Amino acid sequence: MTSITDEIQRYRNEARNFYRLTTMKYQKEAENADDLQSRLVLQTLVEYNVAKMDRCNCFAVSLLLEHNVYARDGKEFFDMHGLQVAEVASCLDMLLDRRVSQLREVVDHSQAWQHLYLITGRGKHSRYGVPQIKNATVDHLTKRGLCFRSDDKNDGCLIVWIDKELALSSELH
Repeated sequence: MTSITDEIQRYRNEARNFYRLTTMKYQKEAENADDLQSRLVLQTLVEYNVAKMDRCNCFAVSLLLEHNVYARDGKEFFDMHGLQVAEVASCLDMLLDRRVSQLREVVDHSQAWQHLYLITGRGKHSRYGVPQIKNATVDHLTKRGLCFRSDDKNDGCLIVWIDKELALSSELH
């Protein structure tokens, strides 16, 4: 029986293979093709592999969200340990979109917002001790225009304010 970690890694490997096919093989062939029809066919293969790569990355991120989001003491947490820096933006967008959509469905005005606790870690095991996941998370939250702060008790945790008026990732320009 395969573990969730193994399944996530399988999707990551598939995505990496589609990326290699795209960048190393088809892209170079498309650039060097003599006729327009060959270039168009190869460009279609590039686009196909990019779509497959994105799909595999989405599966990996979905599994991470499914198994790393939990509630405790009335608070919702997302443990970002095990996430790759390249997955941070799409993972956060999926998570935020889900939460905003849930808040929009609630009729009671007392539930117009919520806090989400993102456990990013402090970067102790990162190269040179730089918190890469935390930094990528801060960058993306800032880009999305979200209000957040570090947890007073744990500097490896960010507290994000989510409002039902927050734009979904598909609504952003």
